[in-house]
Amino acid sequence: GKWFSWVHVYDPHAPYAPPPEWAAKFPSDPYLGEVSWTDFALGALFERLATLSRSTLVIVTADHGEGLGDHGELTHSLFAYESTLHVPLIIAELGGAQTSAPKGVTINTPVRHIDLLPTILDAAGAPAGPSLSGSSLRDLITFGDGADRPSYFEAMSANIARGWAPLRGVLVGREKFIDLPIAELYDLQADTKERRNIVAVRTDRERVLYNTLKSFNVAPPGRPQAESTDTVEALRSLGYIGGAVAAVRERYTEADDPKKLIALEQTMTQAMTAYRAGKVDDAIAMYKSVIARRADTEDAYRKLAFVYWQTGRPVDAVSTLEAALRAGVTQSEVKIKLGEYL
Repeated sequence: GKWFSWVHVYDPHAPYAPPPEWAAKFPSDPYLGEVSWTDFALGALFERLATLSRSTLVIVTADHGEGLGDHGELTHSLFAYESTLHVPLIIAELGGAQTSAPKGVTINTPVRHIDLLPTILDAAGAPAGPSLSGSSLRDLITFGDGADRPSYFEAMSANIARGWAPLRGVLVGREKFIDLPIAELYDLQADTKERRNIVAVRTDRERVLYNTLKSFNVAPPGRPQAESTDTVEALRSLGYIGGAVAAVRERYTEADDPKKLIALEQTMTQAMTAYRAGKVDDAIAMYKSVIARRADTEDAYRKLAFVYWQTGRPVDAVSTLEAALRAGVTQSEVKIKLGEYL
């Protein structure tokens, strides 16, 4: 009968630590080592699928890329430049009566993750229903062209955990608009690396794309819906939940723009790297430096308290979280951790 399987491969993902064989192959680039390891692991699965008598539709994609220093972003979730937003999408048919591999085609038209479910349903001959936001890619794959699909994107982690300005944007054809206190507009065909912000000279296009973005009618970030204990613990074990939601503000200024705060993001990443390397004093100093500059950075308090707790300094851990509450940090995770440490 028909079957469906979701295979979630966590790598490549920071911290980059590929298996020994791949670490030896890529000693100076552990990220590439994880990419190679993932390719090997998925290859074994695909080779098995290719031997089945019935064909299998295979879709490979990613939820994000890695900045690797692009625009100063070391990992992901702060910005939404192409280094983290433009991810692979491979759609293939394996197994069945095929005697040779079909010739692959590359389609440069931007598509969206919300188009994948309608595509799968279309391929399976099942109705998509009116509630789905995306549309099937079948005609685009078959004929190689199609109408522009405006793509909404966002990067909300820094807003939710730190109270920084929320990042939302829209991609239409070759134009990409990022709505921040310091707005950004790029022509991706002429400027693939997003180095020339043309928002000041193309105010006409900024207005058009801003209105397109607003047409998505995205709700502001709010409190998550209640989940079962098992679901919460499963998500927490994967690093996908923290319970931290900053207070929503009416207005954000240029001082809240993530571009102005990239140095703090880098320090946060470097602090955790230092802790994992056993450089506890360095990690503590870096977390304190972030708090000194931006006293509402919830995860700096929480991670500093974690370092104290893990290194046998419970009094300092508690006092750090109490200082966060005095500074006006509103995220519930601080209170949860304080209760645990007490």
